[in-house]
Amino acid sequence: DESAVHLSAALSGKTERRYHEGLARRLLYGNLYSMAGNESADDPGGYIQEGDTYLLAWKYDRAISAYQAALRERPGRLDAMRKLADVLMSAGNDDQATLLYKQLLNADRNNSDIRYTLGVLYERQGKLDEAEQQYLNVVRQDPENGDARRHLADIFTLRGDFPLAVREYKELLNKHPENPLLHFRLARTYDRSKKYNEAITEYLETIRLAPDNLEAHKELGALYRKRGKVSEAAIQYRTVLRLDRNDLHARNNLIALCVELKRYNELFELVKEGVEVFPDDPNSHFKLGLVLESRKNYQGSIVAYQAALLLKKDHARSLKGLGKVYLRLGELDKAKIYLDAAKMADPSLLETSELLYSLRIEQTRLTAGEERKKQMLKKKKHKTRKKKVVKSGKKNKRKKTSHKKRK
Repeated sequence: DESAVHLSAALSGKTERRYHEGLARRLLYGNLYSMAGNESADDPGGYIQEGDTYLLAWKYDRAISAYQAALRERPGRLDAMRKLADVLMSAGNDDQATLLYKQLLNADRNNSDIRYTLGVLYERQGKLDEAEQQYLNVVRQDPENGDARRHLADIFTLRGDFPLAVREYKELLNKHPENPLLHFRLARTYDRSKKYNEAITEYLETIRLAPDNLEAHKELGALYRKRGKVSEAAIQYRTVLRLDRNDLHARNNLIALCVELKRYNELFELVKEGVEVFPDDPNSHFKLGLVLESRKNYQGSIVAYQAALLLKKDHARSLKGLGKVYLRLGELDKAKIYLDAAKMADPSLLETSELLYSLRIEQTRLTAGEERKKQMLKKKKHKTRKKKVVKSGKKNKRKKTSHKKRK
């Protein structure tokens, strides 16, 4: 079932190139095509059988050599030409494969399978006009060919011709209403055309049919967030992490949403788990330090920031975090050391400059305070000495008066 191949490729996150290579191998190994004038029974040199053996062992170079030998033995042999085209496509030799498929198409203009494969080759080479023409011809020859229609819809979407893409996807869904890939592609098309409500509906239908589809959950989460539905977005990212706790993209988005929703306990658990899942990532330790700092656990935040610096000694945000914490603790010398290092590691980090400015103000305040204390102590000493002089004078005066009286 071709739709199963598409579904597996899309939902497993494979690139388009890998998917088309898989399609070429499936066509070859399954022998799902038939050629007019097939002469495979006549293989006196055994080259075709030899090529098939190498191909099944994924030895593309040797398979190519064997099929080329078969063609040298009998030029124009269609079955050998087709096998050679297939293995060249599987090996990624798109230009040579395209030339052979064009020759095969000239030999059999009504072969929709060759047209379709040629369309796939053009598409993965970025030749969308040529690919579209081949797919259109396939659909004219075989209106029931859903694969050609799906590729047409993909090309229309890439070009931004969304009404045509929607038309093709809906046509396919009329025949395959339970195919999650088609709903997923239609959701993306609606999203790109800014028909967000329709996109949400199709993403939800994709998830109903394929509940473990990580991409559908992530894209729906991103769409919810774009539409201001923050709680709904958080649900989608939580589901992704339940399915795959190593998904860093989902974790970072959920962290941001927890901050926005002020769900600080969940945020704390997320960043703690992040350190467990990504112990060698300095950013995970930095985030833990940031959350601990916000909870006024300054010693814990210092430990987390220092753990990040053990992994990356010039991690600017962790250096800045340490400087900020030491500034809060009033340890200005340490604060200056780390803030200067943060500015050197990343001069574009604006908060570092602001913190250094605050540090200078604090140092000036403390210096002025110490100067005032010195002045006050000086005045106090001066007053004390003055009082002593006055007392001493009075005492001497009393002594003189007493002496006169005695006389």
